[in-house]
Amino acid sequence: MRCLIDTNVIISALFRSGGVPDLAVKKAFAEHEAVICEYTITELYDVFGRKWKSRLPELTAYLEDTLGEATITNPDVTSFHSFAARTIRDKDDAPILAAALALDVDYIITGDKDFLSLDMSRPKAITPADFLSLVR
Repeated sequence: MRCLIDTNVIISALFRSGGVPDLAVKKAFAEHEAVICEYTITELYDVFGRKWKSRLPELTAYLEDTLGEATITNPDVTSFHSFAARTIRDKDDAPILAAALALDVDYIITGDKDFLSLDMSRPKAITPADFLSLVR
């Protein structure tokens, strides 16, 4: 199963070690074909730089430990960006949706209501809890 991990899930995972988001992220990377795009990494560092600057080293350590040898990708989203921008309410989420489409993922693991409210069969947006239920 191919899945893209959204920024908010990584943040929740880092703040609640052993919680549902953390378990979902670790399971996705350990047992499935999980991907993360450069936009997500950039967004993570931007958010931490604004809100939790003192925790930037913790973010880096979490990403290194969790992602391991995973490839961080920068897909060509040109052909998907306008569709994504029209489809999702929050325009800041359009690059993530475009990346998910370009990477041909089955699922976007997210807690973002804008993704979860999308009526798309592929990629399907699911919560970390739903992902864990799906793969158990």
